[in-house]
Amino acid sequence: MAKKLSDDDILALIEREEANCISHYASVLSEQRRKAMDYYYGKPYGNEVEGRSQVVTTEVKDAVEGMLPTLMTSFAASDEMVRFDPQKPEDEAKAQQATDYANYIFSRLNNGFLALYCLIKDALISKNGYVKVYWEDYEDQSKETYENLNELEFMQLMQDPEVELVEHSEEPDPTPQQPVMTSQGPMQPPPQVFHDAVFKRTKKHGKVCIDPIPPEEVLISRETPNELEKARFVEHRTLKTLSEIRQMGFKVSDDLADYAPNADFNLERVARMSFDDALAYRTDDDQANPANRQVWLCEAYVKADVDGDGIAELRKVTKVGKEILDNVEFDSIPIIGGTAILMPHKHYGLSVYDL
Repeated sequence: MAKKLSDDDILALIEREEANCISHYASVLSEQRRKAMDYYYGKPYGNEVEGRSQVVTTEVKDAVEGMLPTLMTSFAASDEMVRFDPQKPEDEAKAQQATDYANYIFSRLNNGFLALYCLIKDALISKNGYVKVYWEDYEDQSKETYENLNELEFMQLMQDPEVELVEHSEEPDPTPQQPVMTSQGPMQPPPQVFHDAVFKRTKKHGKVCIDPIPPEEVLISRETPNELEKARFVEHRTLKTLSEIRQMGFKVSDDLADYAPNADFNLERVARMSFDDALAYRTDDDQANPANRQVWLCEAYVKADVDGDGIAELRKVTKVGKEILDNVEFDSIPIIGGTAILMPHKHYGLSVYDL
């Protein structure tokens, strides 16, 4: 029987996989994609000589922007981004319902056009593009103010599981109450009380999210074949504030340590963001507003034999630095990848820049 893996073992395994990823920090792949981004932006080549020509050509950008309209028309010209075909005559109604629902999720609940555009353009420039598809539970909070509620109305609100009482005051009704006749004679009813109250209403929702993600945020094990779902290790690494991490349901402290400093200076990220001075460097010491401090949140999907039965299962491990926030068995990798020019037997294809 194999040894069961502890959280420390899992952390060590993930760190080895991170270091072995082909897109890790300053690899050959990162340098190629950095140069592709520089060529797309039309930046100087770096070999200019003073007094000689400073002309920079834009073939990469011209080719990418020339191909995009045709590709987007092929995928997005129809109202139906996806269609389910019935297999039997009795399947027609169900197939149409599935078609309507899938297109509603893609185009109405999500900005499907933008997700598709980013996926295709990333693939043309950076070899591969990625979209993350996942289920998100979230909450909507609103403030409700009531005045002059009677006792019954106030109690009905208090029993509502969606509301929380924030402020409350009550005042007796100044209007004189008429005596009520009973078997024992007239009796004075209890004084009527009116309530002023402020409630916080919290509604819980859930939805399918379709988010394009930058290629440099995705780490993939080197030996991955064309199908991403066959990868031994995939990680999505993205900047999140401590507040956003808490909204995801994780309890983290303000002094949570982040051990991914090199990710800030990833070659591709710098090339993508520095063209128009959009690259922002984190300030880890935000004493005035620690909830907005940014850290690199890593969602690692790794095949590991955690229970010691000799068979590696897919695990989703969420961590910041060396602190594991979540470690659960997962059914599939929620990241979808596409490449501009497919190369057999390998995940990374070729880009327009490579051509």
